[in-house]
Amino acid sequence: MVFGYGYETWEWTIATPIRSTLHPFLYAIGYWFLSIFSLDTGFLVAYLPRLIQGALLALTDYYVYKLTKETFQDRLTAQIALLLHLSSWFVNFAMVRTLSNSVETTLILIIYYYWTKLTPVYSEHDTVVAVLYTLTFFLRATSGIVIATLVFAQIFRYGLLGLKNLFKSFFIGAVPVIILVISLDSWYYGSFQIPMVSFLRVNVLEGISANYGTHSTYWYFFAAVPLLTLTYLPFVLHGFVRTMHSLKECTFLYVVMVYMTLMSMLAHKEERQILPVLPFLIILAAYSLATIKKRWNTLGIICMGVAISVQVVFLLLANSFYRVGSLAVMDELRAVPSEELKGVYFLTECHATPFYSHIHRYSPPQP
Repeated sequence: MVFGYGYETWEWTIATPIRSTLHPFLYAIGYWFLSIFSLDTGFLVAYLPRLIQGALLALTDYYVYKLTKETFQDRLTAQIALLLHLSSWFVNFAMVRTLSNSVETTLILIIYYYWTKLTPVYSEHDTVVAVLYTLTFFLRATSGIVIATLVFAQIFRYGLLGLKNLFKSFFIGAVPVIILVISLDSWYYGSFQIPMVSFLRVNVLEGISANYGTHSTYWYFFAAVPLLTLTYLPFVLHGFVRTMHSLKECTFLYVVMVYMTLMSMLAHKEERQILPVLPFLIILAAYSLATIKKRWNTLGIICMGVAISVQVVFLLLANSFYRVGSLAVMDELRAVPSEELKGVYFLTECHATPFYSHIHRYSPPQP
């Protein structure tokens, strides 16, 4: 897209590709900047995407705080939510990686924040939400679950006025984005393409994703969530129950449950697939801990200290030792002069290591 070389996996090369260029275009903008100013060293090419992901993570932190404060109308709960989010081992493990799930997580959080500001009267928030709906769906089709939940909630809340606003925002905000993204994808592939339609057909209707492994229907609830939340889990459950009883408006609980339930229907499952609901789970844990701290200050501080300490330990282990060799070896290879690097053989599973994005030199792949 920028440097004229690279390796594309089968998702990009089949007759009806299932990947949109929207996600890599996010990094291509930075790469174009480096290329124009001749700053495209191997180091900057390798680490620029991480800087972009870091900025997205900071944006996510910001909206976790804002959403929590507005939802519970309590500064202490918002501060605890921010602290828990900053300390979460999986947030810091996954969000700094160039996963489309990471960008999806940020966008869904922003969507929900602005969705809470919608009223029966059409405003700029309706347009913002429509634009973000469309971008997020083209980025990852699974976000359609969240979008559909919020659309139905808006109609249920405001009736015909909500439906009218949805149609208006669709034509004002969504249609231009749809045209732009389809044009971008069609330009890249050289023919008219709508990758998200192909994605749904291949992964949902044909079930091709099951070739990459399957888990039981309840795996997300009983394996993935406990792993992702760890010491936050008891407080997530407590916060869930308290939120249902204390808040008149708890739409985000329905978003979490619908998303988790429908994603569980797919045979192929990965921990990162439920990353978009993790900030909401952390917000629930923060509400629980804030409640405990207000009633029993010392107990609340001890609970937070233990929960966060364990998260930090796991964070250090995950980011410092867990499968770091595939990236460390890239730094070593990048330091080898081109005339000395005759070839590299990887005796690993597919997608286990990067190459062009870290080496930044062309070398034809060998079978």
